[in-house]
Amino acid sequence: MGAEHAPPARVRIGGLDGAGLLAELQRAGVALNERALALLASPAFQDLVPQQTVVPGIDDVAGLGFAQGATWPELLAAAARRGWHPAPLALAPWLRGDQSDDLHVWDPADRLAFAID
Repeated sequence: MGAEHAPPARVRIGGLDGAGLLAELQRAGVALNERALALLASPAFQDLVPQQTVVPGIDDVAGLGFAQGATWPELLAAAARRGWHPAPLALAPWLRGDQSDDLHVWDPADRLAFAID
């Protein structure tokens, strides 16, 4: 089922700094890899992240219209046409996000999460 057919779920994020979020993730039994731990220890998570509610839009690269894969700028443009934009950084540790440069070609089966306006 494509993301456009699934009812949007609301995810409340924020209200914690990196250490607080790490504690919550550990309390919830979420396994974290080295990249997630580094992200939570980074300057981006040293300040309290404002609490907010996000409606995620999740689809695979093919579902965004790229059967042969796509670069991040192409994916951003396709997401924007749906009214989606990059999800806040505070959502990344829950989703096990990945980073790449603008030249990386994402596989058609890769699933991505965005925030819905």
